[in-house]
Amino acid sequence: MNTETLATLLDAAIASTDPGLTTLSLDEVAATLGCDVKALKAHFADDEALAIALHARHLETMAGRIAALIDGMPAGRSRLQVAIEQFWDVCLGRLAFRRLIRMARRDPVVNEEIDRRSRTFVFLLIAELTAMGAPDSPAMAPLVYAMTEAISSDEMKAGHKLPALRAALWHLLDHDWN
Repeated sequence: MNTETLATLLDAAIASTDPGLTTLSLDEVAATLGCDVKALKAHFADDEALAIALHARHLETMAGRIAALIDGMPAGRSRLQVAIEQFWDVCLGRLAFRRLIRMARRDPVVNEEIDRRSRTFVFLLIAELTAMGAPDSPAMAPLVYAMTEAISSDEMKAGHKLPALRAALWHLLDHDWN
């Protein structure tokens, strides 16, 4: 399967995630897509590999959307808010998929790989916080990441935006460190 076909397949799997699915298994995803499970098994060794590939594609498309929105913006508070708001909005738009990814994280292999990929965002946060003049950006970045994820989780449970939580994060980051 070539890279373009694989990306199309993963995008279709993410977009068509059925809220009734209980796992990200090859069999269930193939049934949702209406394709033969052999087509998926030709590329993914097992359910873990599929879950990891789906999450990677989710992050890749989200990163592309965020990059387009912040292109040309100077590093700092405004760019950080645009990026995190987009993250939350994309997650809300993919509730069923996000729920399945959370369930897939019960598998230690999947969980470790998702954690590894997620740490990339902590490094991006360090750069933004540094541009904002934060005194200890490397220590603050994991905290901002954890708050961002917690808000996303709460919104996922609620099924809609939680403006008060979002505003609370921005209020915390409105500090003038200079």
